[in-house]
Amino acid sequence: MTFRTTYYFIGIFIGLFVACTPPEKPADTPLPTPTQNAVFIINEGNFGWGNASISYYDSTQKTTTKDIFQPANNRPIGDVLQDAKKIGNYLWTVVNNSGKIEIIDTKTFKSVYTISGLKSPRYLLPIHSKAYLSDFKDNAISVLDLNEKKITQKIYFPGWSEQMLLYQNIIWITAPHSKNIYLLDTLTNTIQDSILLNTGGTSIVMDKLNRIWVLCEGDIGGIENPILYVINPETKQIIQKFVFGKSASSRPRCLATSNDKSYIYFFNKHLYRLGIMDTTLPAQYLIQNTGGEWYSLNIQPNTNNLFITNAMDYVQIGKLETYSPEGNLIGSIPAGIVPNGVIF
Repeated sequence: MTFRTTYYFIGIFIGLFVACTPPEKPADTPLPTPTQNAVFIINEGNFGWGNASISYYDSTQKTTTKDIFQPANNRPIGDVLQDAKKIGNYLWTVVNNSGKIEIIDTKTFKSVYTISGLKSPRYLLPIHSKAYLSDFKDNAISVLDLNEKKITQKIYFPGWSEQMLLYQNIIWITAPHSKNIYLLDTLTNTIQDSILLNTGGTSIVMDKLNRIWVLCEGDIGGIENPILYVINPETKQIIQKFVFGKSASSRPRCLATSNDKSYIYFFNKHLYRLGIMDTTLPAQYLIQNTGGEWYSLNIQPNTNNLFITNAMDYVQIGKLETYSPEGNLIGSIPAGIVPNGVIF
């Protein structure tokens, strides 16, 4: 399997073999005073260990707190922190293997509500007063009422649903085990259509011309080439595709866009940047990865600095690396186990 989740599960098994006891309970940590420069680092942790965490980084003071949830709530957040969205003054965190959503106050870091009983939730897409939740095992997209903090509906989905993107009233949903991308109508809450692409669809972004980019990372056996598609959402036609080479060293993943949406970024061991009007894949990387496993890319608003999380070997403490828009290293700080994203 070539897409990102596979390498996470490889890390799971490595972690289980190198140690027989769970990590020690972290020591009490003084909580930081929240500022407008707060950066939350989402750390997945090791599958089955319950050692997910949220790190806090003040990008102005350059200070880091390893975990803010544990000391604020006298308990760990759970097992595999998959996703988080900032909605108002709260972080809605999706805890995959614990089957729940923890809603956290960004001022006090305390959990104010827990939505439990989920199967294997993946990503949350807020839309006004509701949100849509993808899932690995549930064969459904869940619809949540953000005010009532509960699931109000489940929409049938054929298998594993992953990342989602909203265009007008349609949610575009990637499906790693399928060759299709699916379109969900938010007015009727039904799957309206699907488009045939390639196996392993995971990342999805939109450029400034409102074109949708979908990265299909290929099949488990490595028979299919990874392909980056560009789709016109009005006509639902593929207008361009970039085909990657088929090799052990070629595994593109993790699409992201610049703040003005004129560039597409992706990892293929190193970090590459592609102009939205380019017709060929870049021959040279923007930033060289000199060690570890780059896991996510987030672009800081205003500065356009690149925040890259490094999962290292999926067992030891990860890192958050910061680069200028030109690709120059600004600094690196420790994060938690398997850092998979940044919330500004």
